[in-house]
Amino acid sequence: MRIAATADLHYSPQSYDHIREPLAHVRDEADVLVIAGDLTNYGKPEEMHSLLNALVRLRLPIIAVLGNHDYESSCEEELMKMMTDEGIKVLNVTTRILPDMSTAEARTNSMKMATADRQAVFKNADCVQCHVETAKDSSGHDKMGEELYTAVCGVCHESSHRATFVPDLHHLKDPTSAAFWRTWITSGKPGTLMPAFAKIEGGPLSNEQIDSLVNYLSASIPPEPVKLSPPSGLKVVPQ
Repeated sequence: MRIAATADLHYSPQSYDHIREPLAHVRDEADVLVIAGDLTNYGKPEEMHSLLNALVRLRLPIIAVLGNHDYESSCEEELMKMMTDEGIKVLNVTTRILPDMSTAEARTNSMKMATADRQAVFKNADCVQCHVETAKDSSGHDKMGEELYTAVCGVCHESSHRATFVPDLHHLKDPTSAAFWRTWITSGKPGTLMPAFAKIEGGPLSNEQIDSLVNYLSASIPPEPVKLSPPSGLKVVPQ
C-alpha cells in the first residue's frame, strides 16, 4: 500500500492553486491519503467546504485529524461532520486527566466531603471521573467482573496511596461470603465513608454489575482470613 501524508494545509479558498498540483500527484501515486492536522486556516466551514471539493476529486480513502487551526472558530464538530459526510475517516482523540489524590490535602478534602455525604463520591465532578464514568467502557457498555473491580473498586482498595481507613480486601479480619460482598457493594456501610454502589441507593452499578463483582471477589479472595504461621525453626536471639 502506498500512503501519502501531509499536514498544515491551512487551506482557504484562495489557496487552491497552491495545492492543486500536489494533489494531482497524490491521486496518481498513492493508495490512501493521511492529513495530520490544520486542514483549514481559521477553522471556518466555508474553508472546509472548498477543501472538500478538491479532496473528493482524488477518489482516494482519506484519514484526517484536526489541528489547532481547525478549532479557532469553535466549529470543529461541524467540520468533522462535513468530512465524515464525504466519506473521510476522522480520528478524534479524547484525553482525561484524573485528579491527583495522592496528596494529604486532597485526601483530607475527600474525607470531609464523604463524611458529610458518603454518596458525594458519585456527585462530585472529580470523583465521578474515577468512580462513575469508569464503570463503562469506551463504547458505553457496562464493565463486568475483574475489569469493573479494577476500574471502580481498585482505584481505592488497590492503590499504592491507599488511605488508612480504606481496608485491604485481601487481608480482612472477618470471614467473607457472597452475601458479605453483596451487602457491602449494594448498601455500603452507614456511618463510614463506604458509599452504596447500587443504582437503587444512588450509586452507579446495575444489579448485573454487582453480581459480577460478587462472583469475582468470591472467587479471588479466600472466605476465611489468611493466618500467617511463623517460619519453622525460627529462633529469637536475645540482644
